[in-house]
Amino acid sequence: MLTPEQYDSLTELVNIGFSRAANSLSELTGDRIILNVPKVKLTTVSQMEEHLSPKYPGEVSTVHQIFKGEISGDAVLVLDSKSGLKLCDLVAQYEIGHYTEYTTEAIEVLTETGNIIMNSCLGIFGNMLNVHFTFSIPHMSVTSLKAMIQSLISGKNKNDYALLITMSFIMRDSHITGYIIMLMSISSFELLISSLSKLEEN
Repeated sequence: MLTPEQYDSLTELVNIGFSRAANSLSELTGDRIILNVPKVKLTTVSQMEEHLSPKYPGEVSTVHQIFKGEISGDAVLVLDSKSGLKLCDLVAQYEIGHYTEYTTEAIEVLTETGNIIMNSCLGIFGNMLNVHFTFSIPHMSVTSLKAMIQSLISGKNKNDYALLITMSFIMRDSHITGYIIMLMSISSFELLISSLSKLEEN
């Protein structure tokens, strides 16, 4: 569905977006963040569970936002619950293991962290592809992967494709891995491809 050149362009955009997110988190915490180059995979929404289920056999911690504009869809930060709590510890400047469950404070920390990461990535998409996004208020939840995917399929947006973007970084000697998932309709996906082609031409 994407040419190798389009995959390269998309990966470069995501890499710039993650660098921007890392800078924002670094400014927030005062900690240095080392990013690994993200990987991007395009799949259909119906095949998304097949790709993700081996990595998430238990509950997942998610932060979900709807984005609207010329390109619209759903963006979701997905972490296994252990990584989600660890990220809360790191961002809130606690020792690892401080949070053993999602307290009100931990939910607020992960929701805001997800908001920073997804807005940074999608903001770069908007700037580079010359499209404008608005975002809904982020919503955090803990559920099974299957239930999370079902909620996205049954949501208001009709999504056909999913961009699965690996997220991996080191913060205070702790390794955090997860996914940013962008779900889009066929028309939004076609506009994304068209915008990528224009970017390549320039």
